[in-house]
Amino acid sequence: MSCPGDAILMRWNQKLEKSKAWELPFPYKAIWTQLPRVRFPRDVKAGGCDPSDALSNHQTGHSVIPGYLPEEAKLLTLHGFSDLGIPHTVTEPVNPSSCFGIRPWGFITGCGSAEIVEEERVRNEVVLIFTLSLMVGCKTLSGDGISGGNSWTERVTTNPEEARIITTDIDHFWRAYDEATPRNDLRVYRDEYLRIGSAGLKEFARLKIGNVSNLVLKIWKNANYYASVRSSTRAIHSQDGRIRESFRKLKEIYPEALFPTVYFLIGSMNSGGIATEDEIMIGAELFSKTASSPLDELNPWEKSVVEPLEKIPQVVAHELIHFQQRFTKTPETLLERSLAEGGADFVSEMIAGDQINKMQHEYGERHEAALWREFRDGMYGKDLSHWLYNGGAVAAKGEPIERPADLGYYVGYKICQAFYEKSTDKKKAVKDMLEIQDFDRLLRESGYGAAVLTKR
Repeated sequence: MSCPGDAILMRWNQKLEKSKAWELPFPYKAIWTQLPRVRFPRDVKAGGCDPSDALSNHQTGHSVIPGYLPEEAKLLTLHGFSDLGIPHTVTEPVNPSSCFGIRPWGFITGCGSAEIVEEERVRNEVVLIFTLSLMVGCKTLSGDGISGGNSWTERVTTNPEEARIITTDIDHFWRAYDEATPRNDLRVYRDEYLRIGSAGLKEFARLKIGNVSNLVLKIWKNANYYASVRSSTRAIHSQDGRIRESFRKLKEIYPEALFPTVYFLIGSMNSGGIATEDEIMIGAELFSKTASSPLDELNPWEKSVVEPLEKIPQVVAHELIHFQQRFTKTPETLLERSLAEGGADFVSEMIAGDQINKMQHEYGERHEAALWREFRDGMYGKDLSHWLYNGGAVAAKGEPIERPADLGYYVGYKICQAFYEKSTDKKKAVKDMLEIQDFDRLLRESGYGAAVLTKR
């Protein structure tokens, strides 16, 4: 379907092509922001863009690669940023806060110290065209199904047999993978993967991938690993039975359970899974390792978290428990966040037969008392940096991992385990862990702290 504003945009494009704005002398660096049949030249004296803009600007002929260090930018200039034949220069990254943007649904963006290389009359026409585009409601760039389109009740059910498991994004990814070349990959992954993706992929891209450049850069950096997981990602439906069985078990121990749509997709190796208010998204590339998958390209954190396909039911179960959690307050402190994560591990183990943090448990069992003392000293603070979501910091050290990241998962698990074991009404205990009213009270009633310090 063509955009009702195309005629306006085409006339603007013809005007710009006659303009001398394209003839920018060095050291000015032209950035072309390409829309369907319209391009806006920008004069950038101090380059750099907010990386979030790159999803819209994927194939713009940037002479400054947004959001990357110089060596990474050089990699990107080798593939995908040379289609328009513009000379490319790599400059140092700049503060993203310096960027500005007119971004209704990703239509128009501007970056850095950019100003349109045209006189005031032309600037006014840009604003006019932008306004007209809003009025006609153009959807050309938004793709099909950007917002999902389905109501919450269509994506969430109380019946475990009716929960949907969707893998179409994986098929789209591998089609894009086969079509991509060093000259077109940014466009292909945007148009043939991200843009046509499911509602789950759209949300995952917003929360975890960030932009198409991030995705392409990771695929190139870990090229051999991605190639090795193709067959296993396509076999994810072989785990449907085990996933569905864990859904049934949750319904048995927690009758109030809700079951969202589960989306499997391929991301940039920075998130295994996430649950939102109406869906679960799983980064399949982290859980499709084969016996022959090469790991030499991966950083230490990635090496520590990649798992074979058989681990996927536990990953889904962990995110499913997060989906159930309804606390009276948003977890903020180390104790609260650890109980949320550790509780998800504990209950997911009950329904799926295992939990996802083996390394943390192996280390924790060897250092339990010392970990508790350290945890106790900071558990009412909000500094999570040594306990939760610190895989990136561990990986950045570039050293073999001795103390693993995310040990808050282990401590939270052990508190929940102690609470459950002391409870006489097990169904109520599960409900209490999923609907925590008072985090301190749960800790006290678990008796964990005193027990671990007296353990011999």
